[in-house]
Amino acid sequence: MRGESRRTPGILNFRALALPVLRLLLGHRRHSLPPRWLTHQLGRIHWLLAWRKRTRLQQDLARALNVGDRRTVSDILRRSWLGSDRAILEVASLYRNPLSPERVRAHCQVEGLDTLRAAHGEGKGVILLTLHAGNLMLLAARLAQEGLPVSVLYREARKTPDRFFQDCMEPYGIETICVQRRPARHGDLKRIEADRTMFRAQSFLELRRALRRKRILLVMLDASSKGPGIPLPFLGKEITVSPGPEYLARGLGARVVPLTLQADAPCWTFRIEEPWQLDFEQSPEAVTGIMLADLERHVLEQPWAWSWHQRRWRRLPFMADSTSREDNGGPTERAV
Repeated sequence: MRGESRRTPGILNFRALALPVLRLLLGHRRHSLPPRWLTHQLGRIHWLLAWRKRTRLQQDLARALNVGDRRTVSDILRRSWLGSDRAILEVASLYRNPLSPERVRAHCQVEGLDTLRAAHGEGKGVILLTLHAGNLMLLAARLAQEGLPVSVLYREARKTPDRFFQDCMEPYGIETICVQRRPARHGDLKRIEADRTMFRAQSFLELRRALRRKRILLVMLDASSKGPGIPLPFLGKEITVSPGPEYLARGLGARVVPLTLQADAPCWTFRIEEPWQLDFEQSPEAVTGIMLADLERHVLEQPWAWSWHQRRWRRLPFMADSTSREDNGGPTERAV
């Protein structure tokens, strides 16, 4: 079984190492993001320490992109890796440390704002759909600065403080909507699952209310976790995608607008693409597949712009491997 059962010891874990260093070095830098040289150096340390993970990821990336040149694959993964770590460190620095409007503009640019305003002007709310790419919290702050009513979906994690996302986003006037509570460590499994199901239903109702209030929901389509979802191919692997964006758009007539990352220097530059013209005569699976395939196309065109080492993709087997194992009567490979 392919997996990562042996985890990096705590002293070598990226977050365990990087975040205390970040807090120490930024103690005198209130209301600012960490400088790029610092996030770059911390990302390089993470890159060097995680040699086992990146070696396997280079193989996966080469296979997903059908690229044979090792240097090209390594360069793509390294840029993606450093960019993702930079985004994580920037988000951590935003905790109880809001940026001024001038600094938000300096660190994040958005192309296609008129497209988003036009979609929002239709009066049925907007679902701004993207993938793991860049500092999306900074993007949300930039949109709010433009006077757009933004709501950010988030999942509670064990490693973040209570009210982490609220304290990061509320200073900019951004609404936060929790779609998954912090996982319970102990307790009756049936009760835990029942509570999780009820909370998902409550969260879905809250999302509907937000769209009815003509808000803009910022959603990552590749962020689906435990729970019901639609299995779809993505970069050679089968991932589970939340049906929520499609159901909301189908039921409320909200526009679904793709968001892509175009540049990571000299600042984060995002582009708001033209809204999808979705045919809801098709099944939810087909419509969601169309949206995911379009976002996948952008990853194939600019592979550095996606977070390859986020666990929800890298821990999965390639579909061809799973099919081969099933055809041979053997156990299928499982994510761990």
